[in-house]
Amino acid sequence: MKLSEVAQKLACRLEGAPDTEIRGIAGIEHAEPGQITFLANRRYFPLLKTTRASAVLIEDGISLDRGAGSPPIAALRTPNPYLAFAHAIELFYQPPRYEPGIHPTAIIARTARIADGAHIGPYCFIDDQAEIGRNAVLHSFVTIYRGAKIGDDFFAHAHAVVRESCRIGDRVILQNGVVIGGDGLGFAKQKGGSWYKMQQSGPAVLEDDVEVQANACVDRATVGETRIGRGSKLDDLVLVGHASRVGENTMLCGQVGLAGSSKIGNGCILAGQVGTAGHLSVGDGAVVTAKSGIPGDIPPRSLYSGYPAIENRQWLKNTAALNRLPDLQRRVWELESEIEKLNSSMPACSEGICPRMISAFGFPSVTASATYSTVSHSRGSPVTSTWTSVISSARVSLPKPEAPGTSATFRIFSLGSPTTRITRIFKRLLKSPAKCSKSVSGTANRYWLLES
Repeated sequence: MKLSEVAQKLACRLEGAPDTEIRGIAGIEHAEPGQITFLANRRYFPLLKTTRASAVLIEDGISLDRGAGSPPIAALRTPNPYLAFAHAIELFYQPPRYEPGIHPTAIIARTARIADGAHIGPYCFIDDQAEIGRNAVLHSFVTIYRGAKIGDDFFAHAHAVVRESCRIGDRVILQNGVVIGGDGLGFAKQKGGSWYKMQQSGPAVLEDDVEVQANACVDRATVGETRIGRGSKLDDLVLVGHASRVGENTMLCGQVGLAGSSKIGNGCILAGQVGTAGHLSVGDGAVVTAKSGIPGDIPPRSLYSGYPAIENRQWLKNTAALNRLPDLQRRVWELESEIEKLNSSMPACSEGICPRMISAFGFPSVTASATYSTVSHSRGSPVTSTWTSVISSARVSLPKPEAPGTSATFRIFSLGSPTTRITRIFKRLLKSPAKCSKSVSGTANRYWLLES
């Protein structure tokens, strides 16, 4: 096929020799002269200089810089090189076609109904009251249970199973070993610890254009139904638990596991080995990266990672901090050693920390004053001893006021980023039985009050 003809069929803009003969397609690393390749991942940009392909499907705006001695390469410009590559495969490769007919080893119940154009291969079994639409292909050893209803253009590869009363739409593909509508994990615990099996009465439903790949399972529901939305794709070894719902055009990659009653929105991507707890929701357009564990709901159009799954940017920060953990641990040990040395060389302080020690570490501080307006409790009894208040795990003491107008000055040391106004500290003191008027300036997050 001429390159100009390929460009026309793929709706691409051709830059290069139109008469180049194209015989097939290949990846950029392995392409030979006479083949088309594609570039959709920037990781492979350096290979543009050395690939031996005759043409490359590529976006606008990307220059074709060739290495010294490399032959020229034509460009097929397209907004979506990967999609164009998918269509190019169809120009040069056609999958096997199966002629209508029923193999003599197939067993079909008398009440089953099969529409025109179906191919029923060796050792297939179709049970009573099952219905299969036009142009279906059941390759071999395919089992369709009683009462299942299947639409047009169905393709079931060897050893696929559709259980009783399940419903499957048009153009659905089941790869080898798929089980649709197997029993969900429904058991009730009995006295004595044994498990009582619950009947799984609800069918599994696959809407139009769904593909389920090898050895994946979509369990039936205890009650209600398990549903896979139109156009969704399930990779190898995916498990969809009973009564779960997967929206339209969602992709579940290899070894994803959905616990029962999970709800996955439209257009989501759950990468390999993602697992969900049951009875949760993943919003439309959400993406969850590989090996993440989802314990709760995820909002729409979000990117989550890790276990437990959190917003991706926070997960990246947490991962970076975890990589620094050995260094941080060593620094903590060093600081503890320094504090121990300082404690051994300084007198003890009644508040648990000494102002000299605080000064040695350079913590910021401000000065606060408290002026007593009365020397009586709210009940009228005189103050006979110092009163205390516990604020933010620090014990705060004020001396006994001798007379109205007595003042005491305290220094407040901030042991953290200054985020909270110190005036909030004294709001707690205002509730104390000793009536005081206070004035203070500055900010602090964590602090000690010490008599100056």
